Amino acid sequence: MAGPFCIAGMHRSGTSFVASWLRRSGLVLDDGKSLGPDEGNPHGHFEDEEFGGLRARKLERELEQVSFDG
Repeated sequence: MAGPFCIAGMHRSGTSFVASWLRRSGLVLDDGKSLGPDEGNPHGHFEDEEFGGLRARKLERELEQVSFDG
């Protein structure tokens, strides 16, 4: 069994393209629950839902600690 595999990159840098190419090449990147298409990426994000949720929760925690009042 292979270990974890992570594709990282900045916004709009081609990570979904790389993930989709790897998936078509036979690499399993999620457990069948990947983030689907939306307005910003009509072909899908090819990101594991659980991992995407981890990122979103981390961002929410960070934003709770930021004060925008100056």
